[in-house]
Amino acid sequence: MIIGLTGLARSGKDTVADYLVRKHGFKKIVFSDLLKEEAVKRGMPTDKMTLSYLGSLLREEKGNAVLAKMVVSRINPEEDYVIVGFRSPEEVDYVRNEVMDFVLVRVDAENALRFKRRSPADPQEKEKFFSRDDYDMATKGLAKVLDMADYVIQNNGTLEELYQNVENLLERLRGGSWTTSA
Repeated sequence: MIIGLTGLARSGKDTVADYLVRKHGFKKIVFSDLLKEEAVKRGMPTDKMTLSYLGSLLREEKGNAVLAKMVVSRINPEEDYVIVGFRSPEEVDYVRNEVMDFVLVRVDAENALRFKRRSPADPQEKEKFFSRDDYDMATKGLAKVLDMADYVIQNNGTLEELYQNVENLLERLRGGSWTTSA
């Protein structure tokens, strides 16, 4: 099973992914990790805004599915994966066309909670924090990706509630032809 995660900054994508890794044996691939690798190769800083810019640059150079191609090249079809950080519709389409058993999940959280969850690496001013989402929606098609999700997980409560939402989703997916490593 391949679960793709999308959502706005600090909605809980990595928390969901880490839970799937820890509890269900998924392998985790993060788009921003691929960008960090590329930034290091190019001698660029690895802060979030630079990585967002680099993602745009790579898409201009090699097409909007460039990062998805990098992701798919790392997938072993015998294992379960969670892929974090889809930003463009072409990324979603590429993975959907290349990988069996793929489902896209949007993780949603209220803006006030997302801002409260920011890390020291995130912009600390509200305007700058939310401008990254605006930038990705305007330049990469993130708004369309959010609309492409097959399922939505709400993350406005406790960690236990989030984990239960993930378990509920997995149970729903298992009701079909899905299987997971345990």
